Amino acid sequence: MRSSTSATNNYWLVFGIALLLAPCVASAQYPAKPVRIIVPFTPASATDILGRVVADQFTKSLGQPFIVENKPGAGGIVGTEGAKAD
Repeated sequence: MRSSTSATNNYWLVFGIALLLAPCVASAQYPAKPVRIIVPFTPASATDILGRVVADQFTKSLGQPFIVENKPGAGGIVGTEGAKAD
């Protein structure tokens, strides 16, 4: 059984992703390649589904491809470290 703390953390993760992408939206300068959204949890998890919904909405509204990439492991540390390296 999942705790409400886990669900709350998922919402904060998506909120954080949106905040990180906000400068891209505000400046209207898009990279030449698709934007990657790294989800540090397994595919088909609540966080992954929410990330894909957000990516789909960004793609539709901005016309720029947003791709969700899953990097699960070590409680999210693998995905977080992978995001820093890129």
